[in-house]
Amino acid sequence: MNVRSYVEGLDLPMGRVHRGNCPVCNRRNTFTAVNDLGKLMWNCYAASCNVAGSANTTISAADLQKLMRNEYVHKDLPVEFELPDWIILDYTKPALKALCQRWELDPHWLDLRYDVREDRIVFPVRDGGKLVDAVGRGGHLGVTPKWKRYGVARTAYVVGDTDTAVVVEDCISAAVVDTLGYTGFALLGTALLEEHKQLLAKYPKVVVALDPDAMSKTLVYTRELKAIGIEARALNLYDDLKYRVPADIKKLENITRS
Repeated sequence: MNVRSYVEGLDLPMGRVHRGNCPVCNRRNTFTAVNDLGKLMWNCYAASCNVAGSANTTISAADLQKLMRNEYVHKDLPVEFELPDWIILDYTKPALKALCQRWELDPHWLDLRYDVREDRIVFPVRDGGKLVDAVGRGGHLGVTPKWKRYGVARTAYVVGDTDTAVVVEDCISAAVVDTLGYTGFALLGTALLEEHKQLLAKYPKVVVALDPDAMSKTLVYTRELKAIGIEARALNLYDDLKYRVPADIKKLENITRS
């Protein structure tokens, strides 16, 4: 398999990220490619696969005009919430690379940022495609608090675009759920807000899958969602979904098929 030819064949516009099955190891949703200002970069985030590379590509006349007019915005997303200047776009930071390797996540797909002041990996929070908030995860054990909310938006961290939303607690779990083929819906804590319920109402299926030590809340929230007409199911986990326990993934597959 010539991976470069495969990526070039995707014909990615500048700033666009592609994600899908790896053409080499065939792992689901672990392969990403991005056209970053005319440089193609690709990588498989499966721990057992070493596919990665980069190559220069031709910038189209339309994209070149956007650059000259300063109209090029990363991933073409309108911004409503402004990140502080010390939160930067730099995928080479060791803490960011370590987190992505640990959980088999792709920083390009998630549009991760890095807080240089507090050594945090920052997950942008969007609503309707617009940046409304951000959540930072400490890059090492000494950073407190472990999670930091930069804004005040009362919304969830959502990643994925499937018809099944899986409700979890944090951004990493939601991002892992996305790689499993579902929409990750992180409450950013364990409180289910009215705003969350409104967002979840658009999904045909909802699975509440909080950590095992929050099983009582899983059951309560499932009942609350059912009470307002949402097709919700409770998932009793052995561990947090971000650990990819095979038995938990099997449970998730079974509950979403029934």
